Amino acid sequence: MKIAEDYICEAIRRNGGTCFRDLLEEMSEKEALEEIKNQIENFKMIGKTGWLIANLLELSVEVRKANKLSLSELILLFDKIIHAEHATGAFKEFLSEEKSIFNVDIRKIKEEADKEVLKILYNKMH
Repeated sequence: MKIAEDYICEAIRRNGGTCFRDLLEEMSEKEALEEIKNQIENFKMIGKTGWLIANLLELSVEVRKANKLSLSELILLFDKIIHAEHATGAFKEFLSEEKSIFNVDIRKIKEEADKEVLKILYNKMH
């Protein structure tokens, strides 16, 4: 999730926003959550691209709190991240190299996550 958070924050920054992790460096959690809500509202007014960034802002809050989630919640969160990554392909006006907002091989990350899940499950069984 740490790697995903880095890519989410970078994608948000490239589009003029500030992710939850970065806001926490400057303000309290309550203030950061309020700022995220304001950014989400502003980005949603932009249109389709804005909705995508708003979704990433929401993910930046969820990813930051990943250490408090159960395994099933982590799996659902990872699924949301993958869907956000795939959603960028819907914007045909972007250059092909820009269609991947995270600029990574999502299959490789999924394989690594699957290994982590299996490791966690194995440790719980033994």
